Amino acid sequence: MVLSGRIVAFVLLAAVLISPLVSSSELVNYKYVKTVVLHAPAVSSSGAGILTNITLSIAYPGKGRVYFSALPLTELDTQAAARVAAWVAASISGASFYDYDYFVSMEASAPVVGGPSASGLMTVGFLSLFLNTTTKPYATMTGMINPDGSIGPVGGIKEKLDAAKSMGFTLFLIPYGQRYYTYPVVNQTVTPFGIIRRVTYVTIDLVKYGQEIGVNVVEVKTAREAFQYLTGYSIACPKQAEIALPNVVTNTVNNVTFKTLNETSNNLDRAQAMLKYISANALYYDYVAQLITRARNYAANATHYLALNMNIVANSFAFRSLVYSTYALWLAQYLSGRLSFDDIVKNVNDTINEASRLFEKVQPFSLTYFGLEAFIDNLASYYDSQILLYTALNSTSLTSQLYLLAYAYSEASLLSDWMGLVESLKGGPLVNESLVSQQAMTLYSLASTTVPYAQTLSSEVGVSVDSLTLASDYYAAAQQALNYNDTLALIGLSIYASAYSSLALHQMFSQGQAITRDLVKTVGDEAFCLLASTNYSSIMAQIYYEYGLEALNASSLDEALAAFSMSILYSQAVEQVGARATSYISPFTETPVPLTTTTTPPQQTTTTGSVTQTPASPRIPLTTAVIISVIALVSLIIGIILLLKGTRYPR
Repeated sequence: MVLSGRIVAFVLLAAVLISPLVSSSELVNYKYVKTVVLHAPAVSSSGAGILTNITLSIAYPGKGRVYFSALPLTELDTQAAARVAAWVAASISGASFYDYDYFVSMEASAPVVGGPSASGLMTVGFLSLFLNTTTKPYATMTGMINPDGSIGPVGGIKEKLDAAKSMGFTLFLIPYGQRYYTYPVVNQTVTPFGIIRRVTYVTIDLVKYGQEIGVNVVEVKTAREAFQYLTGYSIACPKQAEIALPNVVTNTVNNVTFKTLNETSNNLDRAQAMLKYISANALYYDYVAQLITRARNYAANATHYLALNMNIVANSFAFRSLVYSTYALWLAQYLSGRLSFDDIVKNVNDTINEASRLFEKVQPFSLTYFGLEAFIDNLASYYDSQILLYTALNSTSLTSQLYLLAYAYSEASLLSDWMGLVESLKGGPLVNESLVSQQAMTLYSLASTTVPYAQTLSSEVGVSVDSLTLASDYYAAAQQALNYNDTLALIGLSIYASAYSSLALHQMFSQGQAITRDLVKTVGDEAFCLLASTNYSSIMAQIYYEYGLEALNASSLDEALAAFSMSILYSQAVEQVGARATSYISPFTETPVPLTTTTTPPQQTTTTGSVTQTPASPRIPLTTAVIISVIALVSLIIGIILLLKGTRYPR
């Protein structure tokens, strides 16, 4: 059978490809390997919907390596998405990502459009292997997996739905917010002068369309939800007490807020006094007056939320008031000739340089884990201020330049206050320097998947959102940190970049609607589950979760979603340094009943008993290792022959 031949070929080729990376003994030292075969709908290069066969394996013990094979070859973002899927599955299941190796083999009967649309299904597949469950044979899904575990938007959903129907699937999961799908329809008219083609766009309700063709279409928000529908089991969330932030955090947040509001008030008084010097130009006068009003409104919101004990949201509004009051003051001073652009740049640059000396005084790996997290988050802000300064200097718009400079100045000027948390925070797991470095590269790889993908989609659909600009800035700063080999900054910047790119994807594909409270609340529930499963071992995860709750209560849904995403990513990071609990599953009773169909779907198969086990092997002598290498070479030749046969005679 061609399929089985290809799987054999994949295994043989994987062994050969891995051999330069691991020792010969490691190749046969897996205590067990678990494998599952799934079927994912995709869109071929011709635009038709087809099914791809995805073989997933986890091997123990491993080192967090992800190996990918595709036939025909696919794009790099598909391969990168496989790592995100493995990471998220390990996080939700409570498994150690670095204790396993991961294998992904994708096969299709025709070239498919690349992208991460199968990564949501991969995540569920890996989860089923970790938790020893099987997927329903009549169910499949489409949707990308974001690093925070939310299901992101994809294209070609109608074509994928048609492909799923043609192969007998009766339950099809799609990303939340994509129920109403717009697709192009080409109409041809034959005339004596040739063929005229007109493209019209049609919007359909995929749930109703699914009912018409006998497929139950369900929107899902997270991998946890998708797992419920595809396996019939729920992953339990550990029960924990509500979060109570340490007093030192609450006091620091409030102190920074009061300081910021005082500086804002001073800036606004000075900016207001400067208006008389630019009154001759109505355009300038009105613009600066609008900035002053905006800053006052932000300050009023901060005061309002302080009175409600919503301290983190209050701090967020206070920071924005500082940025806009500084911007208004500098613009008024510049327009009146009382401050030069070079003076502003020097002020910002000096403030950033002064902030840099704060980090030189700290030995980060002598801190507690809580203190190290605070150090990492502050370091990310420092790098961001540098990127903002650089961006401002390369901008051609004066207003953009001054706004970016005001933001960079505000961010850097407050670092001396925030750095007070670094030494005062106590608690968290032991700090493992080598594992922290490993985490930095993993988190950067997650950002390297979501940010470029969001940028590409933004360009293709012609939609731009502020959150994508933020994600791009943080990603650029992460690349700079990588070049400087600054692993701690890389962690914080990668978390910010991933969180804001996830937000951007949801914003761009929310069918023209705002982010919904339902979506935000579900992601917030996921954040709490991870906090509970790690026994609150991340202080930054606690802070961002509390921020998300406050923003949700204040109906600042975009802020809430970004904050919950950052909480999840910080929890994932601490989870993989040992602070985790095993996940438990229970029957999920809301699984949709499969609709009657006359077509038998392909079976979702797992190795016998979900597990193929091999006994641990002792280290291999040199002579045996040479023999294995010869066998591997022969296997390579056999594998190529099998692959060529599979290519010539597709199923």
